[in-house]
Amino acid sequence: MNAKEFLEKAQLNQRIPTSTLIVSTKKDVEKLALSYAKGILCEKKHPWGCKECYSCKIFYEKHPDFMWIGKENSIKINDIREISNFANLKPNYSPHKVCLITNAQNMLKEASNALLKTLEEPPSYLKFIITADSLSNIIPTIVSRSIVLEIFERKTSEHPLCEKLISKRFYETIPQVDNIKDIKEKEELLDCLIEKLEQHMLKIGFNEDIDKAIKSLNTTKRALSRGIKLGLWLIAILSPIIDEQF
Repeated sequence: MNAKEFLEKAQLNQRIPTSTLIVSTKKDVEKLALSYAKGILCEKKHPWGCKECYSCKIFYEKHPDFMWIGKENSIKINDIREISNFANLKPNYSPHKVCLITNAQNMLKEASNALLKTLEEPPSYLKFIITADSLSNIIPTIVSRSIVLEIFERKTSEHPLCEKLISKRFYETIPQVDNIKDIKEKEELLDCLIEKLEQHMLKIGFNEDIDKAIKSLNTTKRALSRGIKLGLWLIAILSPIIDEQF
């Protein structure tokens, strides 16, 4: 899925997630995160900012509704404590305030735990944008409280069972999944399912159940080497959304 399109739709619909975690090794991820923050704070509610309102004009100066930490090599607990002070003050120019945390993979454990406390009960106006080069150093509870967008080069995946598994033919197709023996083919099937669900959410807007399914499918990919029964995993992950969404 094109992450920029997803973020743009969130801004257009004014359905901004409390926390958006963007995972990418690309150098321009910071630029994307800054543009997203600018759009959230735009007084005219233009995605990526209008360049005309006062909020947009001062965004790259010292905007009172914007906070950015993570420019240094590590993120310490004192940095996170500053977020609490920032969060306690209501917005000045926008319905929202934005805290951007870049290079979150460098967050120390104490800082991660402190951030989690803020994420658990943030003020309704406070939005987090977090960037990291991988999920491996981000504590799972932060990941679970965020909308995760992974940006990397990935070829469009196709598999003959993919369309059937996200349709009314789901249950009759499941037995065919366990006939797949090659791990690479299983990965291709999972990639295809993830892409289809991302595309569907792009059309309808953010959906918590679909987002949960996408995260679970990514976890399933990492578990394939353990010889799991993929069909059983797909039943557990996809059955809650098939009847409602497809």
